[in-house]
Amino acid sequence: MFARTVALRTATAVLTRTPATCAPAAVATRAFSVSAFRASAAATDSELVDVLAKELQFEKENAQPAMPSFLSEFLARKTFTVQDRPGDNEVVMAREFGNEKITVTFSIDDVANAQPVEDADGQPARDGDEVAYDFPVATVITVTKKTGVDAGAITFQTIVEGGQLQITNVTFTDDPVLAVADTAEADYKRRGQYVGPVFDELDDNLAAAFHTYLEARGVTSELAEFIPEYVEFKEQNEYVRWLDRVKAFVSRA
Repeated sequence: MFARTVALRTATAVLTRTPATCAPAAVATRAFSVSAFRASAAATDSELVDVLAKELQFEKENAQPAMPSFLSEFLARKTFTVQDRPGDNEVVMAREFGNEKITVTFSIDDVANAQPVEDADGQPARDGDEVAYDFPVATVITVTKKTGVDAGAITFQTIVEGGQLQITNVTFTDDPVLAVADTAEADYKRRGQYVGPVFDELDDNLAAAFHTYLEARGVTSELAEFIPEYVEFKEQNEYVRWLDRVKAFVSRA
C-alpha cells in the first residue's frame, strides 16, 4: 500500500510539471482512468450477478408448481380462458356466452396495495405459517355482441376484493371495437366518454339486476376469488423472470 501511494504521488508531480501540450502524459492519464473504471465496474457487476443468482435460486426453490391447484381447478371448469403473456402486466380472460363475448381484464400492479387481513380480534390472520394478505384488484369487464357491428358494448368498471366484486361504473360504448382495443389511441378516446352514473347511486333494483346480469355470464364469486390468486401467482412468475433476465444482461460481456 505504501509503495503504491508513493508511486501515485510521483506520477502526480510529474504530470504537474509537464506542459498541457504534452500528449503522452494526457494519454497515460486517460488510459489509467479507463482501466480503473473497468476494474471497478467488473467487480461491481460480479457482486450484483452473485446476489441476483442467490435470490433467483431462493425463489425457484420456493416457487409454486407451474400449474398450481387453484389454477388447474379453475381451468377445468372451462368457463373462462386465461391469456397471459410473459412480461406483460395485464391479464385478459375471455369466454363466449351465446351471441356475446365477455372479456375480463386486470393488472398485477394492484398487488402493491396488499394489506394484512385481520381476524375477529383485529390481529393479522395467517395462511399456514404466513400472514394472509388481501388487496383490491381493478377489473374491467366488457360484453360485446359477436354479430351486429353497430350493437355497441357494455363495460363494467369493478373492484375485486375479499371474494366479492363491486361495480363502480357501467359504461356504454357505441363502437364495440373501441371498447376492447388495446392501444394508446383507443385508451385516449375512451377517457373522453361518459362513464355512466355513479353505481352506488342507482336504484337498488337496477343495481341488483346488473349484478345478476354479470353472474349469468360467469362473473361470480368464484371468479372474484380466482383473480387475486392469479395476480399473486403471475406477479411471482414475473419477478423470477425479471431476476433471470437482469442477471443474464449484467453477466453479458
